Amino acid sequence: MNFKGLIRILVAVFIFGSSFYANAGIITIGSLTLDQANDTYVKDSLNGLEWLRWDEVNTLNYSQLTTQLESGGTYDGWRIARNADANLFVDALFNGWHGDTCNSTSILEICWENSPSSGPISDFSMMMGNGYGTDTWNYAWFLSDNNLATEVGYIELYSSANDDAPTRVRKNNEWSTISNSDAFSATGSNAANSIGFMLVREAQDVPEPSTLAIFALGMIGLASRRFKKQS
Repeated sequence: MNFKGLIRILVAVFIFGSSFYANAGIITIGSLTLDQANDTYVKDSLNGLEWLRWDEVNTLNYSQLTTQLESGGTYDGWRIARNADANLFVDALFNGWHGDTCNSTSILEICWENSPSSGPISDFSMMMGNGYGTDTWNYAWFLSDNNLATEVGYIELYSSANDDAPTRVRKNNEWSTISNSDAFSATGSNAANSIGFMLVREAQDVPEPSTLAIFALGMIGLASRRFKKQS
């Protein structure tokens, strides 16, 4: 292969890579973005976090999940969200504009009602996965603030059957016990409406388009020097 042919290949790879990243982000709601349809997590640009999609672990009960969170487990590196993390998720969902609403530790809070501001619930379910199995409800558990790891809260999105926009976003800090939440796992009495725990981790470093551009240009430069020495 001659020098010009190699340059064409490198330029094509660079253009393809740049196009791939330019088109990333198939769904964005607030500060939350799902980059690709087969991704298992959603990026949170407001808080520098990543959230596992809600349907990834909605078949597991609490004990099964904690086992998978251990070193070497399927979800090693993730942690179960607590109430403070759930507050951050709501912040990201509304892009931080809602202020202190839904950020306290009270038992039940209505974060937003009668507004499509968080995006259609169908988009949300496509982004986060369906955590309940219906077109009008979506849920995820988190550990409540009693520091005993014995109670769970939930985030709820609700949309009326005749309206594709979510009409209610609620957060309940201390809903019930872990044993009751286990009833909504694959082995529980409410398995038909499985609900999983929210898992969160710090954002992982990934190559940005600018990094790819520098890498591609560097490769072209090295190739150019090599061919000049051979000629």
